[in-house]
Amino acid sequence: MARILVFTKAPVPGQVKTRLTPRLSPEQAAQVHLALLQRTVGVAAGASLAGVELWVADDPENEQIRQLAERHDLAVKRQTGADLGDRMYQAAAATLGQGRLPIIIGTDCPEMNAQYLGEACRGLERGMDVVLGPAEDGGYVLIGLSTDEPRLFQGVSWGTSAVMDETRERIRECVLTSVELDTLWDLDRPEDLARLDLSRLLDDSASL
Repeated sequence: MARILVFTKAPVPGQVKTRLTPRLSPEQAAQVHLALLQRTVGVAAGASLAGVELWVADDPENEQIRQLAERHDLAVKRQTGADLGDRMYQAAAATLGQGRLPIIIGTDCPEMNAQYLGEACRGLERGMDVVLGPAEDGGYVLIGLSTDEPRLFQGVSWGTSAVMDETRERIRECVLTSVELDTLWDLDRPEDLARLDLSRLLDDSASL
């Protein structure tokens, strides 16, 4: 059975969505981050496909993180590791060690929905070693695993347009089976704001 691991940071101004400034103020960028986090958790928990956990990079005791976890009855865990790849691997290995199949997602993808997560679950159920959700910017918005393979996360140029290609190369090197879902877009840069109904996102998050 799968488990969805939502990777995130606490919504602290000046520490999240920094690439959206100066188009947005640090406070506005943090508000956008929180709205995306709330939406992502709502989609994952509401889909009822798998257990959902919050994996926080900095402060699991943050008040807004705590409130969100309580609202959806989620476990909150701290990411550990030297870089993003190490943190994802550590979380995935811990989940596999509990007999669950990890599906790691971030919170920056407004297009992420229950159908997409369901396709990831079905890919793992069919026995795929790796399920990937490519991002338009060359990264990925989702990775699901049914095997413990640290090399998938080693030597990858995190935060660059090479992430997806380098991950595909790791899959070939490790002789793993894989499936790719549809390519989605991430909200990372100021120009991405034009693709988003920002006022609706913020209004929806305020009602959660």
